[in-house]
Amino acid sequence: MSIHEILSKYWGYGQFRELQEEIISSVLEGDDTLALLPTGGGKSICFQVPAMAQEGICIVISPLIALMKDQVENLKSRNISAATIHSAMTKREIDITLENAANGQYKFLYVSPERLSTPIFIERAKRMKVNLIAVDEAHCISQWGYDFRPAYLKIIDIRTILPKIPIIALTATATNDVVEDVQDKLLFKIKNVFTKSFKRDNLSYVVIETEAKQAKLLDILRKVPGTAVVYVRNRKKTKDIAYFLQQNEIQADFYHAGLDALDRDRKQVAWTTSKCRVIVCTNAFGMGIDKPDVRTVIHMDIPENIESYYQEAGRAGRDGKKSYAVLLCHQVDKIENERRLEESLPTLEEIKDMYERLFSFFQIGIGSGAGQTEDFLLEAFCQRTGYVAAKALNILKIFEHEALMSSTDASYNPSKIRILCSHEDLYKLQVTYSNYEPLIKTILRTYEGMFDNYSTVKESFLASKLKTNVGEIKKALVILTQHGYIDYIPENSSPRLFFIKSRYAANNLLLDVKAIELRRKNKIRQLADINHYSFSKHICRSVILTKYFGEINATDCLICDVCLQKKKLGLIGAEYEKISLEIITELGIKKQNIQQLVALLSHVKENDLLETMKWLMECHKIEINEKGQLQIVAN
Repeated sequence: MSIHEILSKYWGYGQFRELQEEIISSVLEGDDTLALLPTGGGKSICFQVPAMAQEGICIVISPLIALMKDQVENLKSRNISAATIHSAMTKREIDITLENAANGQYKFLYVSPERLSTPIFIERAKRMKVNLIAVDEAHCISQWGYDFRPAYLKIIDIRTILPKIPIIALTATATNDVVEDVQDKLLFKIKNVFTKSFKRDNLSYVVIETEAKQAKLLDILRKVPGTAVVYVRNRKKTKDIAYFLQQNEIQADFYHAGLDALDRDRKQVAWTTSKCRVIVCTNAFGMGIDKPDVRTVIHMDIPENIESYYQEAGRAGRDGKKSYAVLLCHQVDKIENERRLEESLPTLEEIKDMYERLFSFFQIGIGSGAGQTEDFLLEAFCQRTGYVAAKALNILKIFEHEALMSSTDASYNPSKIRILCSHEDLYKLQVTYSNYEPLIKTILRTYEGMFDNYSTVKESFLASKLKTNVGEIKKALVILTQHGYIDYIPENSSPRLFFIKSRYAANNLLLDVKAIELRRKNKIRQLADINHYSFSKHICRSVILTKYFGEINATDCLICDVCLQKKKLGLIGAEYEKISLEIITELGIKKQNIQQLVALLSHVKENDLLETMKWLMECHKIEINEKGQLQIVAN
């Protein structure tokens, strides 16, 4: 079957989007490939179609459990066999899933990166007929990226096991440094990058500096119809602002990672199906969600970095229609962000202190803990130890960098059951213990394949069928598990910590101090970059964003707030270029102070001249030297 037939049969599309076919052809030719496609650019198709066009299984490496689950369910809905392996699963679940993959039962196997170097995975991978390795969110492998995850460095292990299998790396956000680093870290045989422009022609970027943010939010939502996402910094604000909008007759709901999993699903579905117009959320919302008709994305707070902002803002207008990405800010935000960043960056003493407190929290002694997995509620840990959540999370990242432990994102894992005994033993159980017969029969009639795989079950459904309560059903399932007839895994939605190494004595804990300082400087630079975007008034918003990602020849978008202001001043297109050229020409002859330059170019309106000078300074084309003179910036 050709790639076009696969696209039509399984996805229902008549043609590929820009660059997709070229990327797929590169993969099918066996070349290592880096696909740099902005949010909503159709990255998944780029590895799913070539994997379907070849015999064997595609191993997909992804950092987020929720994202893996969504993609697996999406593939299954298209009648494509897929499974996932991640840290929230039990050893038995992992073992069975890997065995099935080795036996050719799946077309796609989604794997969290920390699992790649485990002996059980390595042995099964050697038996798999792998046709492609796909690395999603590939920027996570680079220390220069905004979301560096040390576990991604384990990907090199699978490359060693499967040296002839091509890799496709995919990301929506990567600077030039990250693009180079990703290819180096993944041992690309030759450099091979496909890049789609970061410019979004239908997306108008707007920054509004205001103290009255809620009033401005209300004004925007009243003026711009359609679905909207409102991003805020903390969980409390999601609820407060959603309530504020409801009080002002705008249909809104709130969303954050601390909600019950079923509640999160309900809210997400209501918004996705347009039963709820506005979702007010933290950055926990949005990953893997592809709603094309979002008209407005509004940030009530300045994000941590440009990469996060670009990805979140990019959820607007995926259908190609005019949409808006609005950032509401104030000078106070800049000061607050700098203070928050400084507070979140730990000292070496704090890193060692939290290391000890973390092991004590789980009652793990020195020399113990390697291979242990624990549910981890950050709020409970911070309440007990007094740590600020942001600092605790940063220290956990350092522990990951140092390969001491890894953490998973919070993700809802429904209850699962697998039958461990034979049909004959199960029949004997029903005869010997007749009180379990109705439950066992109901399970067997309701769910399939439980002798070979884990099946998702709902205790509430079983309870309603058997006219009892959920507590009794859970109690019976636990007893059957204790006797070895079944393996029952109750539902869980907690994030988890996986301890890679045993606990050291604090004095023996060796840390890479240089690497810690490098990441500190990187975070400070990222904050400076997003502040520049937020408070710049003279450079096209789209130009700032696209240049950040390496597009040197970016042109004005003509639809952002800065470009619209330029139009009002008449400083757009040929006229602006003409004034700019005159300024550069005069300064090329001789350095001038502002008054001298105004006198020299007296034929130009003074206001237009001064505005153009500001633009040129913002663009770092001219600067003021120590003598107060304007001069051309040396390249």
